[in-house]
Amino acid sequence: MSLSLNEEQLAGVNAIDGDYVMIAGPGSGKTRVLVERYLRMVTQRQISQRDILNLTFTNAAASEMVERVGLMDADKVFRTFHSLALDICKKERNYLPFKTCPTIIPVRGEQFALMKDLLKFYPAISGYRPLSEAITRWKAENMDPSEAVAETANMGPEYFMAAAYRDYERICREQGWLDFDSLMKETVLLLENNDEVRVRHQRKYIAVDECQDTDITQFRLLQLLYGGNIFAVGDESQLIYAWRSAQAGNLTNFSKTFQGAKTLFLGTNYRSTKKLVEFFKQILPVDNGLASHMKSARPEGEGPRFIRYTSDDEEANEVLTEIVDRDIQESSAIIARTNRQLQLIQRRAMSRNIKAEILGKNANVWESNEVKHLIELTKERRNDLRPAHVVMSELMRQHNLTYRYANTGNPQDKDPVENMNDIIRMAGRKNKETQQPLSVPDFLEWLRKITFMRRTNKNPILTLTTVHQAKGREWPHVFVVGCEQGKMPHINGDLPEEARIFFVACSRAADELQISYYQNRSQFLNQFEEEVEIFGEEDDE
Repeated sequence: MSLSLNEEQLAGVNAIDGDYVMIAGPGSGKTRVLVERYLRMVTQRQISQRDILNLTFTNAAASEMVERVGLMDADKVFRTFHSLALDICKKERNYLPFKTCPTIIPVRGEQFALMKDLLKFYPAISGYRPLSEAITRWKAENMDPSEAVAETANMGPEYFMAAAYRDYERICREQGWLDFDSLMKETVLLLENNDEVRVRHQRKYIAVDECQDTDITQFRLLQLLYGGNIFAVGDESQLIYAWRSAQAGNLTNFSKTFQGAKTLFLGTNYRSTKKLVEFFKQILPVDNGLASHMKSARPEGEGPRFIRYTSDDEEANEVLTEIVDRDIQESSAIIARTNRQLQLIQRRAMSRNIKAEILGKNANVWESNEVKHLIELTKERRNDLRPAHVVMSELMRQHNLTYRYANTGNPQDKDPVENMNDIIRMAGRKNKETQQPLSVPDFLEWLRKITFMRRTNKNPILTLTTVHQAKGREWPHVFVVGCEQGKMPHINGDLPEEARIFFVACSRAADELQISYYQNRSQFLNQFEEEVEIFGEEDDE
């Protein structure tokens, strides 16, 4: 099988003894390298599986590698960081500082209830979401409660969140609860403070995928598990999780942390055409030496197309028209910076009986508890002839739904209040015949029809996705929308990270890439100003 590997891939497969960092560009086959490397270690070098550990971030990525390997017990080698941490905590529970046997605390159960109780005690904290995000951030930075309290002294709300973090950890320890973030933190503390336990869990050969996405705690775990040989794969240009405490320096400074580590490059792109790869090189956000290795193994193809529309509504409608007219729904993805942008496109798709789904957990707004609640209340007013959006807004106020559902979502989900507001905006659409806002009976009838269509529509499904959900995926036809100053880059974003987000969005394309905006062109497109087409101008001529 190794005969079909290119020279760069073969170098990675053979990099077994010693420390290595492999900078892997988009579509370069890094998963294959990790799989082939493992097979070579086990089948040719006769290295015991007990001495090997391959870490990644998602269950899907770990499962894919296990499936590709096809060997018994490979699932004990290819692990996520958190599954490994949980395994260590279970095996070494007697060494953990808990009064009872530790158990994983359910996010929607005890953890949520505990945080809600803390919010009552600390009313200066604005809600569940900011408290949850703060605790996650401190744990990712390997910061204990006393350090957080000291760091935030005299900082108002930040101090109260640190104090709540202190109480949260105390109660969790008393109850024997471990949350998702504590798994990593407690595992690191355990290995740091107990030489016997650390030696027991060290592995002679470690590989880590997407190393650029590791946070301080995860990277510290790698150091503690290190048993003499490590192989890290990643690309700083694809680091888009700094908001989750991912540290760019972990990969950038890898050769300093593991002194003498050699750098390898994986630059041949098997996904995208030559002209697209040339474009990716132009927008490459990090100068880490990869650019000179980037090339395509595919035909010439076409370069990206840049289009300016007059409004976000026109952009949504025309992109949908392009996709449907060419019958490329199943092989296309519309990529945007935020879920809010995608919801506009999804509404336009629904109104045209185009089956479009947003990637991601709880992406279907209709299935959320808060929206179901609002719809049920609206059905009780089924004979109200006033505009549906007016009635639904009243119901939100009368039943205090904003307060009831504010900050109840998981930080990784869409905001529940935003979901309800999206439904109200949909209810504000106009009747095609009367050009008047839909009444409650009209809205409920429209809702009945689209619900039926969603269940029975056999048309190909068009993918809508944020950049973060798109990472690691690819499509023949990619449409990056809303490439506006203030959206991509996002107005609240860190500019270097926003450049990486733009790079990741564009590099999902295999055959065709269209980038569009409607008002203020993104600074990422400034160098391509002369190539921008203004929609409709050619037709007018």
